[in-house]
Amino acid sequence: MSLSMLKASVVSLQGYGRLLGSKLDIKDAKILETVYRVGPRNLSEVSRVTGLPLSTIYRRIYTMRKLGIRLRPTIIPERVGLGRALVITERDIIDRDTSPAGHWLSTYMPLISPPGSLLIYYYPIDRPQLIDQYFKRAKRDGIVEDYTIIKLINAYNSPENLFKYFDFNTKSIILPWEEWINNLYTEEYELFYKEPLPPLLRKHDPLMPRDRLDLLILKELEVDALASFTELARRINVPEHSIRFHFHSHINERGVVHNYVPKASFFDLRFSYHIVYLIRYGNFEGFTRFLMTLWRSPILLGVGKLEDGPYDIIMSLIIPYSEIGNLNRFFKLSQHWGFIKRYKSFAIDMTNYRRRSIPYKNFDPDLRRWIDKP
Repeated sequence: MSLSMLKASVVSLQGYGRLLGSKLDIKDAKILETVYRVGPRNLSEVSRVTGLPLSTIYRRIYTMRKLGIRLRPTIIPERVGLGRALVITERDIIDRDTSPAGHWLSTYMPLISPPGSLLIYYYPIDRPQLIDQYFKRAKRDGIVEDYTIIKLINAYNSPENLFKYFDFNTKSIILPWEEWINNLYTEEYELFYKEPLPPLLRKHDPLMPRDRLDLLILKELEVDALASFTELARRINVPEHSIRFHFHSHINERGVVHNYVPKASFFDLRFSYHIVYLIRYGNFEGFTRFLMTLWRSPILLGVGKLEDGPYDIIMSLIIPYSEIGNLNRFFKLSQHWGFIKRYKSFAIDMTNYRRRSIPYKNFDPDLRRWIDKP
């Protein structure tokens, strides 16, 4: 297969309203990329890193929120005593409220092709077989047919350097397919990634939440992580000093949140595919080369490590309709050269895609442990 099959593409965002980037300038981008790393509670550090006055940071964040831009935290579930599992069903579970283990459900992704659904569940980390037990019972009762359960070890949303391929003058995204495939293929690739790999292979020591208030704060941050402590206190109906203490002493110090990522996408979902890939790499080099090539690309929504094999991952991508051919060729070239051993793709129906907050109702504050309470 020839490298000449892939050329750079330009995707215009003009006229797409609230899409990430369509109403922002380079200063907004610097703020968002810094908040990604240091968090929205440390705006003095955001000011220091970006070189922008603190008053400018506050004003621009206020404007971004008025434009509808929201951030959400990437929660490390082990730091609150939870694990996650991916479930693939061959028949869509239409009624999510009565789906197996619905009180542990985190993400519901109905499939366009192949038919079925992808579901991500939380489970108490000391009861790793809980979701499997629910699905065995559901299969016996005829609620589901065939299904596959795979444990998720780590999962992270969106890359750093969100605006690396964004042109602020033309309000467009550059998709440098030829550059990406060359970075993947060339012998000098080792020079390309000098920074550490995304922390997919890292293991996190499990911790239990100190109390339910920690979980309520996380729940509200999942709605809008840019909300102030005053707003959080009003929503949860507790004093602001309690919110500050729990956030700094329980959530921050315990490393519960990895980063903060925008909820918005660069691409309009009405004219884009949302595709989830299950990928198996043959070795660490293939895993490293492929992952680092796409880690800072605007098409990557998230990536997670699967328990099945040492280099198995789940990758979530959003791709404009016009670019699906380039994406397919990129994957085929990657497999042809041996970086990918095999992969399977799932097209998601985004009109019915759903995310739920952390299952705070399943935590017993008196016992200080997660309980299975349907």
